[in-house]
Amino acid sequence: MQIRTTARHFDLTDDLRDFAEKNIEKLGRYFNNINIDHLICMILWKR
Repeated sequence: MQIRTTARHFDLTDDLRDFAEKNIEKLGRYFNNINIDHLICMILWKR
């Protein structure tokens, strides 16, 4: 599965990208016909 990854408000490391992609690929075990092609990671700041 080819997944485009975008990080907002921080720099995404290769380790974090690999971790997220592996966990997304696991979703295929639980859901049939899942199609994810873009992952957006962001940090939400609470003030």
